[in-house]
Amino acid sequence: MVAAPASTAARTETTRLDWLDALRGLGALAVVGEHLTTWAIPWLRPTAINLGVYGVLVFFLVSGYIIPHSLERHGDVRAFWIGRVFRLYPLYLAAIVLTLALSPWIAVRAEVPRDASAVAAHATMLLDAVGAAGVLNTMWTLSYEMVFYLLAAALFVLGVRDGRGVLPVLLAVAAALTGLAWAAPPLSGAWLSWVSLAVFAAGLACVLAGRAVRGASVALGVMALALLLLSSRVPWFGAAIVAVMFAGTAIHRWERGQGAARPAAARRADRARRGQLLALPGAPAAAAGPHGGARGDAVGPGGRAARRRRAGPRPAAAAEPAQSPLPGAARSAAGPAAGPPASLSVPASTSVPMAASRQAKSSSRTCRSWWSKRPAASPAA
Repeated sequence: MVAAPASTAARTETTRLDWLDALRGLGALAVVGEHLTTWAIPWLRPTAINLGVYGVLVFFLVSGYIIPHSLERHGDVRAFWIGRVFRLYPLYLAAIVLTLALSPWIAVRAEVPRDASAVAAHATMLLDAVGAAGVLNTMWTLSYEMVFYLLAAALFVLGVRDGRGVLPVLLAVAAALTGLAWAAPPLSGAWLSWVSLAVFAAGLACVLAGRAVRGASVALGVMALALLLLSSRVPWFGAAIVAVMFAGTAIHRWERGQGAARPAAARRADRARRGQLLALPGAPAAAAGPHGGARGDAVGPGGRAARRRRAGPRPAAAAEPAQSPLPGAARSAAGPAAGPPASLSVPASTSVPMAASRQAKSSSRTCRSWWSKRPAASPAA
């Protein structure tokens, strides 16, 4: 198969990212609409749908789509975490500093603990997961982003690539069971902030130093799952959010053909696409092989399989072509009607009889031509 030009690949990647940016834009508009209709124009607030929840879930779905791609693009968790730290923490810390600087005029939320445990909870971004409130109300979303990062990194080092969509189903079941099992988180208290900070700092230090990366990543993932189900502010809701994020991961793998259980609609679309390729004008001539089937190179591995099914078993080997033995002098004397040129190949099984027949016919034509052109006999003779 001919590789796509670099410009085409870049254009395809840009199109994909543009689609994700458009989806983010819809989520942002939904969140803004929720806040506006709640505080400014409450008479326009819809009652059939919560725009804020819809927008936040769209953001989580997009994160679940992108993060595994980022992990696989970096190729190791160390590079992934370096990128995440420099992407999130500068703006996060700047927002905290600005909020505290304005606290003499705009009071910090009353739900934020007034002790050092708040510092520990903010340091890991696991605010909602340890039952602590952030200085900004919107910081609760970062808790589940961080939980997903920790889980995705642990699965990456273990080599788990969920192409069947099992993880979102398991987390959805866990959300249902958690909601039925308890109304409040079983674990609570300021000690959770300190324990999570100690595990988070030690594990991340090992990953960044390149020491015991696998064990440290797994330990961080186990901690994140335990906090999600046992100590988050609303355990069933947290599990449902992470299930949505892993659903985004499943969509990413299905879209790239990496899933073993792709949706039936996607499989039908692939078959339709292959059929359209074969139905294009000129496609049979360009894609036809020596036995009338479509070349696999034109449509990929699926096309090769389809060609084998349509054309049946191939012959063991093609017959070696044989050249016509008609002498060049006889051909030139006989003219164009003497038969095919010497370079024309015919199957070896029929070459000898056909060549003999052509040579006999050519000799006959030569004799007739000579007899018709001979000079007439003299009367005196």
